[in-house]
Amino acid sequence: MKILGAILGIILILLVGAYSIAFTDFGNSITKPYVEKILKEKTGYDIKLREFDLNIDDFDITAELNNEIAARAKGKYFLFDKSFDFDYALEVANLKSFGVELNEKMNLSGKAVGNIDKFAVNGSGKAFDSDIKFLANLLEMKPTDLQIDAKNLSVEKILAVAKQPIYAKGNLDIISDIKSQNNEPSGTANIKSANLVLNEKVFADMNLTIPANTKVALNSDIRVANWIANAKSVINSNLANLSANESIYDIKNNTLKTDFALKIDDLAKIAKIINYETSGNLIANGNLQTDMKKFELTNTAIKAFNGGLLGDFNGIYELASKDGKINGDINIADFSKLKNLTKQDLKGSAKGKLDAVLKKGELENLNLNLDALGGNLVAKGNLGNLNINAKSLNLAVITSFLGLEAMANGNLNATAKLDLRKDINGNAEFSVANGTAYKKFLDKTTGKTFPSDVKFSLNGKTNIKNSVANFNSIINTDLANMEKFDGSYNIKNGALNANYILNVPSLVKLKFIVERDLKGGFKGDGEIKKSGKNFSATLNSQIAKGTLNGSIINDDATFKLSKFDIKSLTDFLNLGYFYDGVGDANLVYNTKSKKGKFDALINQGRLAKKGLVNTVSSVLGRDLTSEVYNNATIDGNIVKDLVDFKANMQAQKSKLIIEKGTLNLASKAINIPISANIEKTDLSVQITGTTENPKYAVDSAYLKQKIGKEIGRGLDRLLGGKKDSSGGATTDGTTDGGANNAKDKSSKEKAKDAVRDILKGLF
Repeated sequence: MKILGAILGIILILLVGAYSIAFTDFGNSITKPYVEKILKEKTGYDIKLREFDLNIDDFDITAELNNEIAARAKGKYFLFDKSFDFDYALEVANLKSFGVELNEKMNLSGKAVGNIDKFAVNGSGKAFDSDIKFLANLLEMKPTDLQIDAKNLSVEKILAVAKQPIYAKGNLDIISDIKSQNNEPSGTANIKSANLVLNEKVFADMNLTIPANTKVALNSDIRVANWIANAKSVINSNLANLSANESIYDIKNNTLKTDFALKIDDLAKIAKIINYETSGNLIANGNLQTDMKKFELTNTAIKAFNGGLLGDFNGIYELASKDGKINGDINIADFSKLKNLTKQDLKGSAKGKLDAVLKKGELENLNLNLDALGGNLVAKGNLGNLNINAKSLNLAVITSFLGLEAMANGNLNATAKLDLRKDINGNAEFSVANGTAYKKFLDKTTGKTFPSDVKFSLNGKTNIKNSVANFNSIINTDLANMEKFDGSYNIKNGALNANYILNVPSLVKLKFIVERDLKGGFKGDGEIKKSGKNFSATLNSQIAKGTLNGSIINDDATFKLSKFDIKSLTDFLNLGYFYDGVGDANLVYNTKSKKGKFDALINQGRLAKKGLVNTVSSVLGRDLTSEVYNNATIDGNIVKDLVDFKANMQAQKSKLIIEKGTLNLASKAINIPISANIEKTDLSVQITGTTENPKYAVDSAYLKQKIGKEIGRGLDRLLGGKKDSSGGATTDGTTDGGANNAKDKSSKEKAKDAVRDILKGLF
């Protein structure tokens, strides 16, 4: 008995203690901070309990949220039958913490009565810019009565309070007159809006680009009877229209069956959303059935581009298991109707069939067979063993179905065996015959203006291990041939390492790229590397009987040309022949700023036997071309199209100096002042004009004097006669009087002086 008494005493003490903690002011003061902490953890809001009075059968609680919202609930509850009867009041001063500024306060008050299985709640007030009234009776948490009058609700404010992004702004009307009949809901409801505007900034954060000021109007008419809700809904916008003529929702079983119809009059309006520029129309309709765990799509038909593209699809997907399957057919009667999609003038048809099965979210089985434009594509297998075979498949078909812009066409033949689990592994062989790369795509990709489309062919193979593809390929075009392009490509991060051999049979065809006439061909090899934003390449070649080594690291280019022949280089660059010699040159250039500098050292240099050199040699009576210039230097700077340079050339008996020469690469204009000293004879030569048509101006006191003497002697022989001892003989041997002879002599002297001045003026 003592033991029993002790146990009863302990139980009594525990009951008194529990009562004291749960239902007294002392207990409330202890419980209050714990309740606040739990509420904050569960809701994410800063909730303070200003009043917390919880007794054994009644309560009075006042809470404040974020110092903006105040809520009070006061009434009675009964623990044993789980019933309650209380009044509530809600006041909202602002919603700044939710990102919305209120222009007036919100308030809502009402009453809730019943128990957990069956209760009623009503309310009225001003909320979300609407005068709201509602009454709801719920049976096992399902509404049997739902009367709502809420017009002009602010969608922006509702989304903010629900802690959702502000997808749209505008107003919404909700009217419901559903009443209980035999404990079952019966009545009608309507949801509509005529002024919603989508918020493009929020969609941009979701990587979706929608046009600014996209307007949406919606209307849904709902009929409820026998726990079944039937709805007819329409959503219209300036982008697309979506409708469901018959949506059937089973309230008790939480299942939905609905038809749907999507109509897009102009796909150009959603180009930014799908990230592909196209135009034309699209119509899709079908049926959807779901219990919110499994979704089944049936009889889905797609008609696009004015009937040019037809498709039928069925599918099923389970959320929990991630199992699913899809099957469908596609039919293109005439590719010409799909020009807005393919961006190409294609003739022919296509038919395809797809069956795919998902297991736990992974591809378990795929069967794809596509016949298009005389070619065929077959893909079979699963994620671990996928076999792909393409025969004479036009590249245009692939780019079109992948949503890529028009790049090229040509017949693709390929085989591949892939393992796509975790990493990509496998091997493939491929070739393209009769290919054409489109001018528009090449212009956009390179920033150059191609004269026309480029014909090409391609052969290659690859072995892929851990998502790194090691490949070997050969590419031939009507501009140049890539005799070797081998390397590795990391599919995950886009890193590329490759070796190449490039052969350009005729550089004349590449004038639009190098922007000047080059003669002959070119062959080079090197490496290409790309990792993230970093790019580098090397180039090795034989040019002008010399060795070219170069490298490019991002925007910086460095080239070295060793032991090159001057004449061969000027021929290669299509410049006039003016000099012989062997040189070494260096170039540093930034492709972004288009600035650089260069220098050259030339040995065994000789002036070419032509033009001005021959003239000066003749006048001086010396062969200038016999002079050998060693250790001649040239250095200069490049700023876009303008090149300025200086040169220093010295031989045993001569010296040539250029202090500031200029060359305009765009106009080919030149301005080269040369100071020369040849065997103590000073000359000044000004070369102007263009590289194709140079003009020379020579200035030298010595040459002027010597040329004057030579001109005088020549004119004496040409115009003057031999004098006899009497001074009266004429050139024809006749005689004349003294007066006539003096007059004739004076006339001839004037003529000689005039001719002499003209000829000397040329120099």
